[in-house]
Amino acid sequence: MNAFQKLDLAHSLMLLSLLAFVAATLTAYVWASDQHLLVQGMAHVSMLVLAVVFKLSYVLRLHALQTLGRTVN
Repeated sequence: MNAFQKLDLAHSLMLLSLLAFVAATLTAYVWASDQHLLVQGMAHVSMLVLAVVFKLSYVLRLHALQTLGRTVN
């Protein structure tokens, strides 16, 4: 896997984890009264996991940018 593929993967993972985090947040808080308790619990746990995925994909992005010689910001 070259650096461009890593960068594309990192951007895709960041976007997907952000969208999934928003959906989990809406499920856990906004639509909480409409959800079963187990669904609310899974939404809260998934918020933690998705935050980790976002952070790891950001680290992958930084690594790919550094490999390409681009500025890391």
